[in-house]
Amino acid sequence: MLLAGAVRGIGSRDLQRVKSYLRQRFDLDEPRWVAPYQQPKRMLAGLRSIPVYPSDAFPWVAGFEAAHASILEEYEGLARDVLRPHPQDLAVKGRWNVAYLYNRGRTVERNSDRCPKTMAALKMIPGAGVAGEVYFSIMVPGTYVRPHCGPTNARIRCHLCLTEARDCWIRVGDRKLQWHAGRCLIFDDSFEHEVAHEGDTPRAVLITDFWHPDLTAAEQWALGTMRSSLRLTSRYRRFVKKAGKMVGLGRSKG
Repeated sequence: MLLAGAVRGIGSRDLQRVKSYLRQRFDLDEPRWVAPYQQPKRMLAGLRSIPVYPSDAFPWVAGFEAAHASILEEYEGLARDVLRPHPQDLAVKGRWNVAYLYNRGRTVERNSDRCPKTMAALKMIPGAGVAGEVYFSIMVPGTYVRPHCGPTNARIRCHLCLTEARDCWIRVGDRKLQWHAGRCLIFDDSFEHEVAHEGDTPRAVLITDFWHPDLTAAEQWALGTMRSSLRLTSRYRRFVKKAGKMVGLGRSKG
């Protein structure tokens, strides 16, 4: 990565925080948590810890919300035949189904090809498709998603509400929030959050992860490169674990 960064004018000093982040990813360090409720597996140091953001904090939100009608139309087309249960098994009751447009940093072409207007709208958002996942999410009445933290604080999560539902809420940290059709709800999912649908109609949102605004351009490039190089990452993980055993390298405590 350092060699590839040097070609782009990115030096080792530009990636100091990413190096520490990598050590956590490969189980050499533990994350240093700094805020109540925020306990991801990996913490990139020095990023602001804000559970919920005002939508006007990001200049692209107005344009993204303006695309609501066309995104809703494409979602309804997908919802007829491609929705599947969320793979993380976080719903302890009810039903939470999803349809991915980006998964693990890669385009899911069988879905994205059917959503050209949505894919165009996503280009407004820094890091969409690279920083994390992008997927349609539908939750039926009676569903409860247990409290959990996202894996990293390097991303922020946007929910564009497509269809709202009465008595359906999300708790992020110590704040309880609801969705409103055509509006974005933006939060840091590395904070503990849970969802309950106590109403009587389905709730649908488009979930989009994007880069934390405190990341530098060099850090965005490095994290995106790591995410897209899954095979290399797995190989390097095995290497550092083997090297750690050979030299008696211990895991430092946060």
